[in-house]
Amino acid sequence: MERSAIVVCLLLSAACAAPPAGPIALTGAPEAPNGAWCWFQDPRALVDVDAPDGPRLLVGSVSFAPEGSAERGDLDLLWLDVATGARGHVELRDRFEQDDHDVPALLVRADGRYLAVYAKHGSDRLLRARVSTRPHDPSAWQPERTLGVDAPVTYANVFRQGGRLVAFCRAQGWDPNRFASEDEGETWRHVGRLLTGPRGNDAREQRPYPRYAQGPDGAVHVLVTDGHPRNEDNGVYHGVVRGDALCTSDGRVLGPLSRTAASPYAATDLTPLLVAGETFGGVAMHRGWTLDLTVDGAGAPHALFQARAADDWRDHRLFHGRWDGERWRVREIARLGAGLYEPEHDYTGLACFDPADASTIFVSTPVDPRDGAALAHHELFLGRTSDGGARWTWRPLTWDSARDQLRPQVPRWDDEHVALLWLDGAISSYTRWDAQVLARTGGRVELDAWCVAEQAPLDVAGVAADAPARR
Repeated sequence: MERSAIVVCLLLSAACAAPPAGPIALTGAPEAPNGAWCWFQDPRALVDVDAPDGPRLLVGSVSFAPEGSAERGDLDLLWLDVATGARGHVELRDRFEQDDHDVPALLVRADGRYLAVYAKHGSDRLLRARVSTRPHDPSAWQPERTLGVDAPVTYANVFRQGGRLVAFCRAQGWDPNRFASEDEGETWRHVGRLLTGPRGNDAREQRPYPRYAQGPDGAVHVLVTDGHPRNEDNGVYHGVVRGDALCTSDGRVLGPLSRTAASPYAATDLTPLLVAGETFGGVAMHRGWTLDLTVDGAGAPHALFQARAADDWRDHRLFHGRWDGERWRVREIARLGAGLYEPEHDYTGLACFDPADASTIFVSTPVDPRDGAALAHHELFLGRTSDGGARWTWRPLTWDSARDQLRPQVPRWDDEHVALLWLDGAISSYTRWDAQVLARTGGRVELDAWCVAEQAPLDVAGVAADAPARR
C-alpha cells in the first residue's frame, strides 16, 4: 500500500537510550522485513553530521517479499541516529521493483535537505529523483521527479562538481553516461556519454562496469572494466574526470568529455591495473570486476577489484591497487571463493575501503585470509596495511556465523569515526534474498575492539604481479 507517513521502529521502548555496543539491525520490522543492495551506486549510504540529534546514518535498500505482498520491491531509506540508537525507515517508492540494482545514490544538499537519485534495472527509461521536505529530516519527501532518457537507465552515482551536481548512470549504449543538475537535484539533463563498450560496441552484452570516487580536488576518479565478466575476459582500468576532460592515471589528457550520446573513449584507453591473462604467483587472472575505489587526502587513488584465478569462477581473488604517483602497484591480497549463485558467477561477498583511511579495508569471504582455510559461511574480515599494500594484517569481525555476512560498505564520515553496514543472510539472485541490514558505528580507534577476541590477527604478504605494473 502507498504510505506517506514514516514508519519508525524504536529499539525496545527507549528511543533516547544509548545504542547497544554490537551490530544494530535496520530491517526486520513488518514494513521493512529485509534488505539488499548492489555495489555500482554511490553514495549508497551517508552520515549526516549536521542532524540536530547528532550524526544520522542513512542507507538505501530494496525489500524482498512474496508475490502479491505489500512490501514486495519497496525502495526503502533506512536510518539510524547514532547517539540514541533510534531507527526508522521511509519508502521512497512503494513496490518499485524487486531488484537489488535499484538502490539510490544519496546526497545532503547545500540547504541540508536529502537527495535520492535512482533508477530501475534497465526496465524503463527514466532517471528518478526525490528531495526531502525539510533539512536533516528523512521522514517526508517531495513527489518524485523524472527525466525521460533515450535508453534504459541503471545505477546512479552522484557528486558535486563546482556549482552543479553530476550523476553518472548507465544509459545510452549500456555505457556510463553523465547527467547534470544546476538546481541541487530538482531537475536533471543528459550531458554526454563518458565511455563506450569494447571495440565501440553498443551491445547490451558488452558494457563497462565503473566505480567512482571523488578526490579532495573535486576530480572524479573512475575504476572500470571493459565489459561484463560473464561475457568478456575483462581487464580493469583507471581514469580521472578532471574538469571537462578525461585523463589517464598519470594526468595525460585523452581529450574533452563527450557532450553527445556517443563517446570516443573506451575503458582500454585508460590506465590498466589488470590485463586479462596477467599472472600473479604464476597463476593467470581473468575476468576482472571492480569492487571499490577511494582517493586519499593527497589525491592518490586506491582500488579494490577481483578476478578469476585460471578463469575458474569457483576461485575469485581479491586485488588491491595503489597509485604511487608514477604507476599502479597491484597485489593479490585474499581469496573470495566461488560466486554466490548461478548464472552470475562473479557475484561475490565483496570488499570495501574505509574512505577516511585507505589503509583499512573490509572483506566478505568464505576463505580465511589469514591461512586460506575454508569457512562454513562468508565472514567479515578487517584488513590493514602499513606499507601501501605489500603486507596485510587480518582480523575477523564476525566468526562462526549462522548465515553469510555479505556486501560491506562504509560511508564517508570523519577522521575519528566509522560506520560499517552489511547484509546478514542469503542472496540467491539479484531479485531474491533473505538478508537483514546490519550497522555498526563507533570511533575508529575502537575498530580492533569490534574484532573477535578469540581469533588472533595475522600478518600476510600480498602476491605481486609477475609482470611489471604499467603506467
